[in-house]
Amino acid sequence: MGIAEPFDVESYSRSAHGSLREDFSIREFEDVPLDREAIVATAYLRALEHAVIARVLPVARTHPDARVRGFASAWAVERHRIADALGDVLTASPRIRGVETAPPEPVAAPSALRARVARLLPGPVALVLAVDSHIALHAYRRLARLSLHPEMERLAEAVTGILERHADFFGELAASRLGRPLPGRIAAATLLWALRLPIGEAELSESLAREGRELVFGRDDGGLDRIDAAVTGAFCLPCTAAQRLGHPHRAPSLRAATAVGRRAADVVHAVRTAREAAEQASR
Repeated sequence: MGIAEPFDVESYSRSAHGSLREDFSIREFEDVPLDREAIVATAYLRALEHAVIARVLPVARTHPDARVRGFASAWAVERHRIADALGDVLTASPRIRGVETAPPEPVAAPSALRARVARLLPGPVALVLAVDSHIALHAYRRLARLSLHPEMERLAEAVTGILERHADFFGELAASRLGRPLPGRIAAATLLWALRLPIGEAELSESLAREGRELVFGRDDGGLDRIDAAVTGAFCLPCTAAQRLGHPHRAPSLRAATAVGRRAADVVHAVRTAREAAEQASR
């Protein structure tokens, strides 16, 4: 989930993808159209791309760390290019009654309070973004398998190459900002439990979110479990954020307060256990 070498933001910005149109052929989608499930999954992921940019970019652009600001601009360009490529695929695909393939409505920018909270919790937020990037990687690999279309496999391969670098950056940022302090780890575990992932799904129409989520995440092959296990292994905190994608989302309620307390206790236990193991190993 994290990486050993520092992420080179300057090199990444220079090499960021300007377009994906050379990585696949639209004509192939016109000649061999996608089926309904693949079209729904593509529309779902295209809507998520627009939504995650609207949610993350305004906060990242005002981040006090120049590395984060520099990364954010190139990150947004690449996510826009992914959305554009998916839009091209949808344009070349058959129109299906009841399936929303039109560009989504603009998503409102995060509130000033939400943006301020995000800046005050850089480590936990970075970890959420790292997990979200790995979830996106899983989603595009699933799209390639679901579509049974060679050209979608080519497009998905190009997209995952982009998203892997995003996951590297956020993973390194989370590792450097979370550190050992217990409060930050509790905050990270609580965010991962409370937030609706993938980021931006709450902005989608109920029908597209429900059907798209089921197609992309509801038939998991163990990949979601591996994402959570990587978080637990790298950061010594409990995580079920990815596993929960296989079930309908339920917003936190007052009854969840007890679960939050239990989750915090799990984090305390996990961190203390990790510390004790490290101390014993150093003796």
